[in-house]
Amino acid sequence: GANGFRFVPKKQTDAVAAIRLAAQDAMNGRPMFEGPVAIEFRAEIPIPNSFSKRKHYNALLGLIWPTKKPDLKNLAALAEDAMKTVVYSDDNLVCRHSSVKVFGGQPKIIITVSSLAGKAA
Repeated sequence: GANGFRFVPKKQTDAVAAIRLAAQDAMNGRPMFEGPVAIEFRAEIPIPNSFSKRKHYNALLGLIWPTKKPDLKNLAALAEDAMKTVVYSDDNLVCRHSSVKVFGGQPKIIITVSSLAGKAA
């Protein structure tokens, strides 16, 4: 909060900066969202080298879930924070949130923000 203190490790600081940059790029000078928004968050985690060929293939098919770190909730919260003042003025505007963590051939985070204005819950 405003009077609290939160320590953010270097790695997370870099992640926030990277997400913020990507968000600025995606907004491309467009105005921030003013009303309620929905966020879809997809984290694609690298497949461990220790996986056999078969296990690797099954991971890509989504038959194996990444149950190790990083923690999905923290990743999503980090992204939500990073987009504040770039994509929307305040994270209070986030009214719908869906997030998933899967294995991917190319590790990445895909974030889709859309307006909920005029849409029923």
